[in-house]
Amino acid sequence: MLSMDSDQMLDKARKAIAKLPINETFVVKNLFIGTEWNDLSANDQRAFGRFFSRKYKEGKIKGIVKVENNKAHHAQYKKINEGTQNEAVSKA
Repeated sequence: MLSMDSDQMLDKARKAIAKLPINETFVVKNLFIGTEWNDLSANDQRAFGRFFSRKYKEGKIKGIVKVENNKAHHAQYKKINEGTQNEAVSKA
C-alpha cells in the first residue's frame, strides 16, 4: 500500500505539472521533490505510475499528452496548453 494516498500524490503531481513550462517532457517520478519518490517502494512507484496513467487515459489529468516511452521504458508525458484535450502524440 502506498505510504501516501494515491489521490494525494496525484494532487501533488498536478501541482508540479502546473509549474512546468509548456512543451516540457517529463516522467512521473520527476514530479516529486527530493526523496519523496525514492522513499516509495518499487511496488508503490509502479502502482502510482499505473494509477497516473489510468487517470490520464480517463481524461482526469488535463494539459498533458503521452509521448513515447523513454529508454528505461517509463511513460513520458509532455505539458501542453492547459485548455487542450489529451491526445496521444505519435512517434515522430
